Amino acid sequence: MTTTLALGKASEYELTAELLRRGHNVAIPVVDDHAVDLVVNYRLRVQVKSSQRNRQGGYSFSGGVASGSLLRGSAEIFVLYGRGPDVWWIIPRSALERCAGDAKGIGLNPKPTSRSGKSTELNEWIDAWHLFEMGAEEIETISARWECIGSAGSKAARVW
Repeated sequence: MTTTLALGKASEYELTAELLRRGHNVAIPVVDDHAVDLVVNYRLRVQVKSSQRNRQGGYSFSGGVASGSLLRGSAEIFVLYGRGPDVWWIIPRSALERCAGDAKGIGLNPKPTSRSGKSTELNEWIDAWHLFEMGAEEIETISARWECIGSAGSKAARVW
């Protein structure tokens, strides 16, 4: 039986392979003491979370039992990887902070989530591979203009 830890590590390697195919340099820290799984292009710290698709077609990502908050650590980019079928949310830290705050987890669905066709606000960041071409300051500038719409109770992204 595959453990959650093993699936998480496999997701890090899948992201590493995808970034290498796209021409990026990827370093893997020897020690994971600041919740940084990868360093891309010698400048962007990345935290990877993964989840298997649920019956509703969505994915649930959490910070882990011991870590508490989903946003712990010093990563500038959070990659939330939905397995089966593959979906890559590549989200700047500040954009995720606006939607999730210090939540322990977030639920996302890549498909429209209501009869009106409204999709999860964070879906704007699906396949945002272009972020890896930028520096942390550029990413911050872009995400500063982005806003998570709605109050905590009405967000399309479910947080806990």
